[in-house]
Amino acid sequence: MPSQPSFNAAQLEQLRSCGVIDTQIEQLNRALHFMRAWLRPQAANNDIAAILEDVSRLSDKLGRKLSAIASRIDVAHAHCFSAIEIGHRLEAPGNDIDRNVTDALRVQLDRLSRVAKAGRQSLPATPTRYRAADPRPVLLVADALLRGWNETYSTVVHSPDARSKSAPRYPKEFRHSGRGSKFADIVRICYQAIGKKEPDRAIKAFRKHSKASRGAAITAFNALLKSVTPPE
Repeated sequence: MPSQPSFNAAQLEQLRSCGVIDTQIEQLNRALHFMRAWLRPQAANNDIAAILEDVSRLSDKLGRKLSAIASRIDVAHAHCFSAIEIGHRLEAPGNDIDRNVTDALRVQLDRLSRVAKAGRQSLPATPTRYRAADPRPVLLVADALLRGWNETYSTVVHSPDARSKSAPRYPKEFRHSGRGSKFADIVRICYQAIGKKEPDRAIKAFRKHSKASRGAAITAFNALLKSVTPPE
């Protein structure tokens, strides 16, 4: 299992030079794992299908064998039935089931075969595209920055002497993702920490996604205003 990704000393220094505070760094560290998982190389659909087909085929084959054992069609099968049942109870005495373990396993194998077949059928017919232009890893960075900021400054606002303090506004540098922005630099540092290539296409997709989200929010807000504004 690969180790949990994290920032090295140089990357931490770069983040702090971008104005990232400690709680934001903590949130970004947590986000790295999900970013790497999302950006991992995609397996070919044929390879996935072959594994699922093996699972289904082998489950069916073992299920048929257990059915023959459970029916005790001859002395050999009856002996195997007794060996399995007695062995199971000796191996897991506190895990007894109402029926014999052979029947219970057949039910589980039948379910396993069905879900493997369903997984095989759900695979897309066309190859899966590489996720280099997917905005979601960049969304994770934006979410981590906001969460870390709120974690620090919501405490300031709700402290006993909150009247003497005010939370600073969320920095605009963390909201703008244009080329050369601090936000883009932070995303690049995160990509470097998980060993991925430049995120330019992902940042571009993020800008498009953000613009569409803002447009949808404005449309919804205008519709709300229209619904509550009395007619002239």
